[in-house]
Amino acid sequence: MSKKIKTFSVFLVVAVIFWFLNALDKEYVTEISYPIAFHNLPYDKVLSAEYEQKVTVKVRGYGFDIVGRLHGNPAPISIDMTKSATKISEAEDRYYIRTAQLKDALSTAVPDAFTVLSVQPDTIFLDLKRLNTHKVPVRLPSKPNFAKSFMRSGKISIVPESVYVYYNTEKTIAISEIFTSEIPTNINKTETYELNLTELKTGYLKQKTVKVTVPAEQYSEKVIELTVQIINSPADIRMIVFPKKVKLKLKLPLSLYPKISEKNFTATVDYKTLNTESSDHVRATISYTPISDFEFLPEELRPFPDKLDYIIEKK
Repeated sequence: MSKKIKTFSVFLVVAVIFWFLNALDKEYVTEISYPIAFHNLPYDKVLSAEYEQKVTVKVRGYGFDIVGRLHGNPAPISIDMTKSATKISEAEDRYYIRTAQLKDALSTAVPDAFTVLSVQPDTIFLDLKRLNTHKVPVRLPSKPNFAKSFMRSGKISIVPESVYVYYNTEKTIAISEIFTSEIPTNINKTETYELNLTELKTGYLKQKTVKVTVPAEQYSEKVIELTVQIINSPADIRMIVFPKKVKLKLKLPLSLYPKISEKNFTATVDYKTLNTESSDHVRATISYTPISDFEFLPEELRPFPDKLDYIIEKK
């Protein structure tokens, strides 16, 4: 390559650069396509079809700004349904939005360096449909964990006890219960917690949290003795169990210690269960009559001995 050609090439490149910079320093009008994201829809409704709604915004700006800022996919314009949408009629779930009224949403999405000239379409129409509902109970994911020498002193309260799940008619829902987040551990006093409900893969919850009250206090142990009663035996049959009495070792809140006695419990053996027993022994069933909202769990009412010998005599 000759020296003249090299010199000419350098001047050509410099000239193109100056031309390009000069062009960028001028104002231009261009169009930008913005996707739309709707929020604050009525909690029991959803867009009737999954479609991508867009608006075309015509803007004026300098070339430098157009090249420097309009690259990639623009962020969606966020539209608040409670502020921008107007219902066409009470009989229909059909709404319209005037795009000329979206100044706040456009000012957030469109860079400050641009002047908005127009927005198309001038009106957005939306069809909503009502979601199906399904009421499910709220459960704790696990038993509360208490500090050493503490236990629950009453019924654990969940408010609300059940919540509504909203879901599309096209989708089937197989949710029979919904769980809260975990309760803090080492509970040593009555406490109320605000717990989140677990997120759903299908369906929507309007209620996001529940209040869970766990009553707690220190506990003591108490041993009581119960006489075993025979129930449902035929009139001509006499059933005798050995021993005739069983002992119960109870763990109970201190406040209930003086109030609970053998009068609150019964130990029974049901004659009708003999045919289902696979051994020569029977087990006593313990029943408890509460005097407050405190109830013993079934696993906490195990008599000793847990197996009883028996004989059957004809009268």
